[in-house]
Amino acid sequence: VEEVFMPDPSYFVLITESTYNMQDIMNMEMKILGTLNFKLSSPLPLSFLFMSYQEGHSPLPQYILELSLLDYAQVSLPPSLAAAAALQLSRLLQGYPRLEKTSAYSAQQLLPVIKRMAAVLLGAEDHCLQAVRNKYSTLKYGRVSQVEQISEYVLWELLDRE
Repeated sequence: VEEVFMPDPSYFVLITESTYNMQDIMNMEMKILGTLNFKLSSPLPLSFLFMSYQEGHSPLPQYILELSLLDYAQVSLPPSLAAAAALQLSRLLQGYPRLEKTSAYSAQQLLPVIKRMAAVLLGAEDHCLQAVRNKYSTLKYGRVSQVEQISEYVLWELLDRE
């Protein structure tokens, strides 16, 4: 389970029935962070994808996300936005005609990212780095990098949208 909002330290004082005061809580937090050498990381797009993704579905959104890492312009996207766009693009490629509300992002926010991901997907075969395509061409990943569901027609239609 991932915390969405950081709890206020006073909450911990409350749940410990004032066994510990605010300073004790803060000192312990600093001790924990020191033990971890302050090596904390932000969530990855895959974390957000798996939160909104049901077991047993196609690995296509994962493939789209990994391909997007090859595009420098997409590296700075918020992870939740990248995951939402990859999921929506995969749904469009699998025949769902409209953007479905599966995240807090609106269609207007998702469309430019979806278009960028579609462009990367279109150029994947000719890209000089083929590790992601090779990975997703294996049976383990359902050979999604080779299947016909990655329809060039649908991708070009997306890129032509205004």
